[in-house]
Amino acid sequence: MSLTAHLAHDLGQEFNQYFPRTVSSVAHVAARHDAPDVIEWCFTCLAWVFKYLSRLLVQDLRPRRGIMKPYFSHRKDYVARFSAESLAFLLRKAAVSYPKRREPLTIALTDLLRNHDRDDPQAEYGSMALLVETCSGMERGVHSSANCLFQCLVNVAGQLCYPPGVLRLVEGAVISL
Repeated sequence: MSLTAHLAHDLGQEFNQYFPRTVSSVAHVAARHDAPDVIEWCFTCLAWVFKYLSRLLVQDLRPRRGIMKPYFSHRKDYVARFSAESLAFLLRKAAVSYPKRREPLTIALTDLLRNHDRDDPQAEYGSMALLVETCSGMERGVHSSANCLFQCLVNVAGQLCYPPGVLRLVEGAVISL
């Protein structure tokens, strides 16, 4: 797994063509194994790949969330939580740049709110975990970009006229923080 992350770092933009297949494969391995070491290696690999390619990936997070969506609703809670943690890094990057560039975060949150599965409690848990992890800072604090994320989240939810599933998702994220 470490070699995969290093390969992504070395190839940079050229790795983008292999990104969807690589992320799906690594997340699939993590979801199928019960050994804590394997799961840790897989999600550490994803975190590093996301970090190394963050400048490219943060521009449009919809395909990234699409790749990770099956793992947000995984029957193993820790797989959903680790998936959210790994993708939260990219969402946090979009939130940090929100005052200068609103599009990446607005597009990502609009996609999240429009396409989350209201009828699947496990998927809702994964979406809430993504929002909470994005806002979480060091030592149980709140990240400096949390204000921008919630500002954008409320704006997007308002544009969608606060459907019940969206309202429940936003409330859950606020209460969890």
